[in-house]
Amino acid sequence: MKVFELTRIRITIWYVLIIMSISTMFSFVIYRGVIGNIESSFRNAEVRFEKNEGMMALRRVAEVKNPNVEVTKEVLHGLFLEELENSRKNILLSLLILNVVILTLSTLVSYLLASKTLLPIEEIIKEQKRFIADASHELKTPLTSLKTSIEVSVRSGKLPKDIKKLLQYNLEDVDALNELIDKLLNLSSLESKEPVFDNLDIKEAIETAYRRVKYLADEKKISININTKNYQLLGDASSLTELFTILFDNGIKYCKQNGIINLDVKLSKNHLVITVEDTGIGINKKYLPNIFDRFYRIDSSRTSSAKSGYGLGLSMAKKIVENHNGSISVSSEIAKGTLFTIKLPTKQKLV
Repeated sequence: MKVFELTRIRITIWYVLIIMSISTMFSFVIYRGVIGNIESSFRNAEVRFEKNEGMMALRRVAEVKNPNVEVTKEVLHGLFLEELENSRKNILLSLLILNVVILTLSTLVSYLLASKTLLPIEEIIKEQKRFIADASHELKTPLTSLKTSIEVSVRSGKLPKDIKKLLQYNLEDVDALNELIDKLLNLSSLESKEPVFDNLDIKEAIETAYRRVKYLADEKKISININTKNYQLLGDASSLTELFTILFDNGIKYCKQNGIINLDVKLSKNHLVITVEDTGIGINKKYLPNIFDRFYRIDSSRTSSAKSGYGLGLSMAKKIVENHNGSISVSSEIAKGTLFTIKLPTKQKLV
């Protein structure tokens, strides 16, 4: 799962940063301590050599290094400094190599530790998704039977009108449950299966989505304007069609009579930038950070006439975009409308 892989990487980076911070701090302390001891030793040696203790031995060393230079006090002092600088470089090199080894080992160990930490959580989430998918499948059969029996009863001429009206309400509830189950199954499929990428024309996916919602738009006399060329990209045709269906449906749901929905597609380098803008009732800015959360509904910002949903559509839209390694954002203004902006790469990194 991409989410868990990204989380593993983030946790690994944090572990490595902590370990390397500690390692760097200790390396600095070790460096200062060792260099301090060496400098103190050299200063003591200089004092002794100034008293001619060991002068002959150091002269012989200096003469071997450069026999053409007369061995003086200045030359000996320069030799001290040279040896001190060499010691600094050797210590720094040793500490650098040590920290590179620590970095390599800590990265490997941190990634394994992050994987082990996340494994139980990942398994729990997988079990939850399997349960939702299995429960949704199991509910489909009895709901279908219930719907059929209610429809037969509604068409019967033997029942009183008030009973038929009650059954009609029951039928609407069954349809609503079926819609919820279908969305849960679709969302579960989006989260558990990798998309199948093929070369496709974005215009075809948009027009297919438009045909799905046209009758809804016609009922409210909403105009849907599509401005796009035959842009090619690598993507999953069915899920992209679902994406545009969700955005069209969202615009229709919250637009008033004679509203307008504009969809525009432009090519920007290696991305398609898609904007879907409506003239609907808008969304309060304080709700925007949660607009793509699952089961999140903002009824308080909607009109009483708006059809209530389950808060799954935009969550599915975001998941579809993420599966295509793209991004989706939203901006809105009350009583003026809402704008969704989507960026989709025209090419994908195939594994």
